[in-house]
Amino acid sequence: MATSAAERFAVEAASADALAMAKPDSAVDRDLLAYARALLTPPPKRERVWPALAAAGLLAVSSLVFAVAMVTAPPLHTEHAIRDAVE
Repeated sequence: MATSAAERFAVEAASADALAMAKPDSAVDRDLLAYARALLTPPPKRERVWPALAAAGLLAVSSLVFAVAMVTAPPLHTEHAIRDAVE
């Protein structure tokens, strides 16, 4: 049951023709159609950075203000070391 080279070539040619005929012929170029669809898609929405940057800046300024207030504020309990040392 060996097939000859001519029979194998005929089967391969027939299958290649069947694959070529299975593709529908179209006047529309698929690459250009994909490019046009890509142009029609809306651009992706970008996240805004300004709100996060403003919140970080406000946090930095408020922490500096609280640090300055802690350094410059007088202590709550004041004792004179000299008066305690004399007694």
